[in-house]
Amino acid sequence: MKILITGGTGFIGRKLLLRLFREGHDLVLLSRDSKKAVHGIGLPCEVFECDLTREIAPNAALSGVDAVIHLAGESLAAGRWTATQKEKIRNSRIIGTRNLVSGFKQMGSSVPQLLISVSAVGFYGDRGDETLIESSGAGGGFLAEVCRDWEAEANSAASLGTRIVNLRLGVVLGRDGGVLSQILSPFAIGLGTTLGSGKQWMSWVHIDDVIETFCFVLKNESTTGPLNLVAPHPVTNDEFTKTLARTLQSKALLRAPTPFLKWGLGEMSEMVLNSARVLPSQLDSRGYKFAFPTLRKALNQIYAEFPNQVFESFQFIARPIQEVFAFFSEAKNLETLTPPWLDFEIASQSDGSINAGTEIEYRLKVHGLPIRWISRIAHYKINESFADEQIKGPYAKWYHSHEFENLRGGTLVTDHVSHRLPMGLAGRLVAGRFVEGDVQKIFSFRRKKLAEIFTGT
Repeated sequence: MKILITGGTGFIGRKLLLRLFREGHDLVLLSRDSKKAVHGIGLPCEVFECDLTREIAPNAALSGVDAVIHLAGESLAAGRWTATQKEKIRNSRIIGTRNLVSGFKQMGSSVPQLLISVSAVGFYGDRGDETLIESSGAGGGFLAEVCRDWEAEANSAASLGTRIVNLRLGVVLGRDGGVLSQILSPFAIGLGTTLGSGKQWMSWVHIDDVIETFCFVLKNESTTGPLNLVAPHPVTNDEFTKTLARTLQSKALLRAPTPFLKWGLGEMSEMVLNSARVLPSQLDSRGYKFAFPTLRKALNQIYAEFPNQVFESFQFIARPIQEVFAFFSEAKNLETLTPPWLDFEIASQSDGSINAGTEIEYRLKVHGLPIRWISRIAHYKINESFADEQIKGPYAKWYHSHEFENLRGGTLVTDHVSHRLPMGLAGRLVAGRFVEGDVQKIFSFRRKKLAEIFTGT
């Protein structure tokens, strides 16, 4: 199947692209910044530059496309909801979807057969303890109005013969994005905070179930209309706060009063104060089984490695696995893959070739500070995986695994870095975000360099 995705560089988009690529689909990406998208995705796909708030989706991007997954939209948490910001939110979702469907209308008989458009449970507004399913009406307030009009624009493609599915997302929980990445630090040091009364219902969903539901909709052609993409067991804000604190072996002792939140956030406070007890009625009736039906199970999986910070990256290289593995197994190639600003060099290596137990000494500079780093190869399985762990260096812990997978005529390389700063949570609070940013920049450079080395792009 040929699938076009908008908003593919975000938290959900990157994980979804990888899953679809693994399943053998051909991918097309519509992005406002095509160059950034090409290097940010790390997967082979056609990329077309288009700002849907200003222009109609191009024919070239939609040509031969069987399904479109529409994720693009201004972040609701990007800033206080001023009149200007609200207009950006509206335009990115309503005009953006309108221009996408206008592109469909120009395709004649070759119109895409499926449009999956992401909406939100904000559709229902503030509904107290009422149990909400897909047939429940729209609520009031800014978010509800945006979601209602957003879905209406997507539904207009039905007149073209396109199957329409509006996924009403709850709060998406995952390790490397979404709401948890924004609230983790205070919870980790015992400053978890209940918002407002704490009695408002939160409808949430694990990122893995989000990705699985997209695939479920693609495969089940009878699925149509709105679908509540939420776990079957919503919780109150108070229960969410206490469960997260217990998972992190921390405490939640604070409460942010409703008047304070309304004063501090303005109209944006409805994101955390509105109550929506939403159930996945249609997914249940179609036989979908959630991998993470309860909050405790979801959080235990997400924070299995806590208090370590975790970073993951993947990249497809259109070369045989033996060639790619051999390149990564040559320690000197790390110098090529490391940004120049780190002044990275290998000082010594205990063995002539990398094997389990090999120790390698590096010298580098981090923000101008010279650092000596010694790592040991913890395990090594030729053409499959290897991992290095720090035995002397700036981290309290550093463990970096490299996985190599023979996929679609090339090699998928997956990096998993689990690290912890010295001085425990204090170190994380002071420097955690800076280190996380540095790691992201290093792997961004690595993706570009690997593309240059192996494909010349």
